Amino acid sequence: MVIRLRFLSGLPGVHPGALLDDSRQPARWLRAAEVEVRLDEFHTFQMSAGRTTVAGDAIREAGSWLRSTLVR
Repeated sequence: MVIRLRFLSGLPGVHPGALLDDSRQPARWLRAAEVEVRLDEFHTFQMSAGRTTVAGDAIREAGSWLRSTLVR
């Protein structure tokens, strides 16, 4: 797949959350286009919200990233 980096430049920050391998390559392309990218590997811990500490941490991290990105 050919990605034209000039079309990615200028996009707002991105926090890909699809399947891990499906997130890594787009993150590389976006970084190459100098787009801010945050790629966390929480897997499916969010599904355990309220039952595990790591799920709460994952949700807090995602919320923090969203706030900092949307408030700009």
